[in-house]
Amino acid sequence: MLVLGVILSSLYLVFFRHKSLRSADPKPTEARLLRSYQITFSSTYDRNPSLSPDGNSVAYSSVQRGGSQIFVKQLAAGGRDLQLTSDSEENLEPAWSADGQLIAFSRNRRGIWIIPALGGVPKQLTEFGSNPAWSRDGKLIAFQTGLAEQSSTIWVAPSSGGPPRQITKVDQPNGWHTVPSWSPDGERLAFTSTRAWVSSIWSISLAGDDLKR
Repeated sequence: MLVLGVILSSLYLVFFRHKSLRSADPKPTEARLLRSYQITFSSTYDRNPSLSPDGNSVAYSSVQRGGSQIFVKQLAAGGRDLQLTSDSEENLEPAWSADGQLIAFSRNRRGIWIIPALGGVPKQLTEFGSNPAWSRDGKLIAFQTGLAEQSSTIWVAPSSGGPPRQITKVDQPNGWHTVPSWSPDGERLAFTSTRAWVSSIWSISLAGDDLKR
């Protein structure tokens, strides 16, 4: 009887502990906005926000000094704005490396540059391209050739420097190929293909084959 009592008591505790844990689990329908607040207070035009991997900072582009400059805003209370670029160029589309150490951006949408997230000298990676996107291991940056060209395609360049490599071919699939995004394993790229204001999503292997809609 003592053994039976111990077993029943154990089952009772397991049952009610499991029930209490399940009741404490949040349901998808219970998701709610906790708070919202303004991050930047520029009197001009702020755009292209990019959240850092640790969630503590936002990189963005702001119209300043006759051009667009890259800034990093710390999200903690009293966080300051750190200006990374200072010239008369159009510095746009900041993108964080996975380790949060570097930021890639496009200059005049005609080249990809890299700069340390805490400030430093920018380094030019390519002489064409826009919309940079880092691979998870930080070794590669995918980008598109431009926004205005109807022949826009997707390319990849080593983040350490070196010749870029074309991934998609003109009109394969039909349209402009834009805004590349990496798969978690780094083996594929997703992108948008647009023709006559009609868009579709595609993916392609890093080798430039196995195109899928």
